Amino acid sequence: KNALGITAFPELIRGKHNFEVSVQDVNGNASSKEFELVVADGFDVIVYGNYPNPFSEHTIFSYFVQLNDDLDEFEIRIYTVSGRLIKVIDSDLNNPINAVDGGAKRKGYNELIWDGTDRDGDQVANGVYFAIVRATYEGETIEKTLKVARLR
Repeated sequence: KNALGITAFPELIRGKHNFEVSVQDVNGNASSKEFELVVADGFDVIVYGNYPNPFSEHTIFSYFVQLNDDLDEFEIRIYTVSGRLIKVIDSDLNNPINAVDGGAKRKGYNELIWDGTDRDGDQVANGVYFAIVRATYEGETIEKTLKVARLR
């Protein structure tokens, strides 16, 4: 039995796509089959967590953007247990040291570093903090929450 394998990786946008596979043997016998593929309308951000946790100097947030495009916005907001916002690490990344290997908004695997400082640049105290990971694409927003511990 003979077999032929062909693999294609087209960059498909969201929505419905049809494709047809046609084959013909050396004797001229032909066959074709049509398939329908739906690329999901939504998107997701899978947050793997942060490491190390607890951390002393810095911690790295790792996440995966499940989307065929880059995000419109991405940020991580750090809050105290009492709910006070102390730091925003955003997708503009004015400090490029925050983004590991390229940027925070791109599709696929990403990492962002928090250096343990608040928005004034002061080191935060030992304790538990909440990190809210927020991603936006075409008006839709996803939020996920993590617990982060600082221990120096």
